[in-house]
This record gives sequence, structure tokens and C-alpha cells, in this order.
Amino acid sequence: MRVAHLISLGCPKNLVDSELIAGNLVTNGFGLSPDEKEADIFIVNTCAFLSDSRKEAESWIKKGASWKSRKAGRVLVVCGCLSQSASAGEYRERYPQVDIWISVDEIRSLAAILESDFKKRKEVSLPAPKPSMLYDHRDGRLLLTPSHYAYLKISDGCDNFCSYCTIPGIRGRLRSRSLESLEKEAASLLSAGVKELILIAQDSSAYGSDLPAPHPGLSDLLDCIERIPGDFKIRLMYLHPAHLTDEVIEKYRSSKKLLKYVEMPIQHISDKILRAMGRRHDSAHLKQILEKMRKLIPGLCIRTSLIVGFPGETDTEFNELLGFVENFQFERLGVFVYSPEEGTSAASLPGRPPRGIAEARKDAIMRAQAKISLQKNRELLGKSVEIVIDEKRGRNFLGRTYMDAPEIDNHARLLCSRKTDISPGDCVKMLVTDASAYEISGKLSM
Repeated sequence: MRVAHLISLGCPKNLVDSELIAGNLVTNGFGLSPDEKEADIFIVNTCAFLSDSRKEAESWIKKGASWKSRKAGRVLVVCGCLSQSASAGEYRERYPQVDIWISVDEIRSLAAILESDFKKRKEVSLPAPKPSMLYDHRDGRLLLTPSHYAYLKISDGCDNFCSYCTIPGIRGRLRSRSLESLEKEAASLLSAGVKELILIAQDSSAYGSDLPAPHPGLSDLLDCIERIPGDFKIRLMYLHPAHLTDEVIEKYRSSKKLLKYVEMPIQHISDKILRAMGRRHDSAHLKQILEKMRKLIPGLCIRTSLIVGFPGETDTEFNELLGFVENFQFERLGVFVYSPEEGTSAASLPGRPPRGIAEARKDAIMRAQAKISLQKNRELLGKSVEIVIDEKRGRNFLGRTYMDAPEIDNHARLLCSRKTDISPGDCVKMLVTDASAYEISGKLSM
């Protein structure tokens, strides 16, 4: 039996693609191993969203090339966004050790490609045509997450065409899955023991807008999933403020299964920068949505991400952003330094701040956010909070509150002085006894 070693890079959306790759291989008689020494196929599923992502992908390709050189007959495969990027041809020339470059549309066919005369594929020109593939509930998928949570990709591609973003060029236009397919996959995941469904897309707010009229929207999808019997929670990721509807906001208020956790990248608050980014809304609209959600949804946690160092950002625009962060006090926040991407309109815009200034601006916002996060965590001291356990570490456990998405947000560390029967996936009450900027810890609450 041929055995593959799979490296998955990038975001949860890419992880779902890796799960489809793993499912395709296993259902076609291939094995999978976490140990590269046991494998004769090395697969790197890449991310190419930012320059740091591409550097990480190249690092793993080099590791795969070194692995391949140590034994005859080994096969190196590269797939994902790097294979679909505008520079895919350059990467192919840079790394001739790679045997197979897989386009986004081919991830469900890797087993067949491996069994064919794949050496002929060296003549194939990359990148492939714009992606059109959209998986559904019938595709084999092997979960690579802990068994108590799973990602549900509700659509692929994006129609926003923000000036800084390569995603529409790499992943294609918006393609939403049907309600029926999503309901069936959600039910299958829940029946397998999943307790937290994490809905993801390039733009979850736009779900269904490409489907035939009368097309379903995100609120319809939430209704559909919520009707599935069982004790589970729904976490919603990657909302876009330009498309967030009152119906979805109402679902946050009224739903008993939708976690009160909003993940919505706002990128900036300056109207000048928002226009240059092509964000399709202004700061007044953004502030109105944020204030409305805070007012209507008790206990709401809002996570956002920002971009600093965008072309045209002077001290004036940055200070406006920093002031907004300090005043609004997001529960969770991350910052990226702008990176000019090939093929995007923003790459040719004038007035980009020097990298050093952009990095300093990022640090300033993160220092402000650390103070905010520390204060919010300290407010939990002496209180009992519910956490879901993700993993065991010795006698202690690492978990999350509802305000924390896996591998993205804060941690909750449960300290146990004696052996317990707690397992990953369990929800327990923890009395918070200590708090730092990005972690709370405590003991079982009696």
C-alpha cells in the first residue's frame, strides 16, 4: 500500500481541502501517516494569501524535496493556492523536484493522478483555468481536526474583489453550496460526534447570493442547520460587514445553538482607506453595525482583523484606527501588515508607508489590544465560566470559552490536582483564578 504524508498550511478553508485530499486517498486504497519516514508520497497543501504564507509554503516544498532525495521512488506533490496563483509557473521552474502540481479543481482526483502516468503532467501549463469545483456531502472527507469540532465550508470563491486581495483570482468567483447538501453534511458530522460546527467561507455573509432566485441566504442556512436534532453549537466565521443582514443579526440574538461570537474582519476604519481597499462600505455603516450588534446581543464577542501600512495610510488615518480600537474595545483582534500582491490593483497604489513604520503601527495596535484583552480577562476572575476541552496536557487541560475559535483565539487552562474523567470535547465549568492578556486559568467549579 502506498502511504502519503500530508502537510496542510493556511486557513481552515484550506484544511477542509486537505481533508478532501485525505478522504480521496484513503477511499482509493492509499494510507496516511504523520511520520514522513513511513511515506512514499509527500503532499504540501499550500497557502499563498500573503508573502509570509508563500515563504512558509516554499520552506515545506524544500523539506519535501530533501525528503524525496533520500530514497528512490518517492513522490512530491504540491497543491492548494500556490499552485493556482499567478506565479505558479515560476514556482514550478524553481522547484523541478516537485513531481505533481495540483490545481484547486483537482484535489478530489489526486488518487487517480497518482495512479496515472503523472510524469506527463510536467508539460501542463500552470496556473489552471479559474476554479469551478465545489465539493458536496457525497465527497469523501477525512477529518483532521479533533473529533469534537469540524469545519463546514458553505461556499468557495469570492465576488468582493477587494483591491488588496488575490483570493478571487486564486479561488474563483463565489460558488455557494445548496441548503440540501450542507444540511446532509452537517447531519453526518453531528452523527459522527461533532459538537461544534464551524461555518466557513471566503465571505460567509454572501452565502446564497449566487444561487438561483429565490436564493437562500445565510439566515436560511442557519435555520436549516439549527433544526437538525442534537446537542451542538454553531460558530460562524468570515463575515463581511457590507453583506451582514438584520436577519443574521437577529439569529445571533435569538438562536440557542449559534454561539454569540462574531468573526468579522473590518480591515480599517478610515473612509479614505476603506475606499482604496474597495470594501464596499464606509465607516458610518461599519460603526452602525458594530453598535447594533453590541446593543442587541448580550454577551456578544466580536473578533476582527485589521490591515496597517496600506497605501495612503498616513499618521492621520492610522491614529483614527488606533483610537477606534481603543474606544470600541474588541474582545478579539488581530493585525496584518499590508503586503502588495501581484495582480491586485492596490499593488500599484502610491503612498505605501515604509515597512518599518507599518510594523511599528501593528505593534502599537497589538499593545493597545493586549491591555484591552487583559482587562476583559481580569473581569472573569472569581467567576465560573463554561469551557470546551480541546486537549489534555499531563493532568491539566487546554480549552476554550465560547469567545474563542480553535487555534485562533485565547486559551483556557484547566488546572487539575488529581486525575479526572474529563475528555476532549467535554464542556465543564471552570472557576477563573488567574488571567493574562490571552489566557485564563482556573480549577473545576463546584
